[in-house]
Amino acid sequence: MKGYRQMLGSGTLRIDAACVAIGCAMTLACAGAVVWPMIATARDAPQQTGLVELESRVRSEEATLRVERSALGALQEQLNDAVTLEPASGVNTRLVGLAALADRCGVSITMLTHQKAQPQKHAVVVPIKIGGSGSYVGATRFVRALHDQYRDTAVVGLSILGAPSETPKDAAYTLDLAWYAAPEGSAGRPAQGNRSEP
Repeated sequence: MKGYRQMLGSGTLRIDAACVAIGCAMTLACAGAVVWPMIATARDAPQQTGLVELESRVRSEEATLRVERSALGALQEQLNDAVTLEPASGVNTRLVGLAALADRCGVSITMLTHQKAQPQKHAVVVPIKIGGSGSYVGATRFVRALHDQYRDTAVVGLSILGAPSETPKDAAYTLDLAWYAAPEGSAGRPAQGNRSEP
């Protein structure tokens, strides 16, 4: 008993207690280093899953936005290509414009007539026949200028006749046109559908 008291009185027990305390602290630190990340991961797992779902949704919305922007671009092009139909009552003004265009293209006009307007689903079609003479180059330039300036008018027939002995200016041409116009009494309205299928 006396030896035990002496041992207690000595510093050995205090050193052993300090070692046990240090050992416990190290064990807790190691356990915390291993267990705490596992607890944090388990706690953050729903947030990670939510983040993945959110990123997936964002990618899906971006893809939808790209498709919608593309569709909007296509609609903008259609709007830019839209043609406002003029009233069929303005046929004489149209004939004067066609004659002036032919003159600028270097072809002469000897015949310029129109027929009665034919009602269609979205417009009325006014058949116009043009005849004259000029070079092949001039006639094709006239057709090209018609397409560029009068987008509401379709060329439905074209004939260029000339004999090899004739000069290019002696070649005769005829054009059959279909002018798509707004119905009578209309102040003009945007064309609907294709020019060849009103």
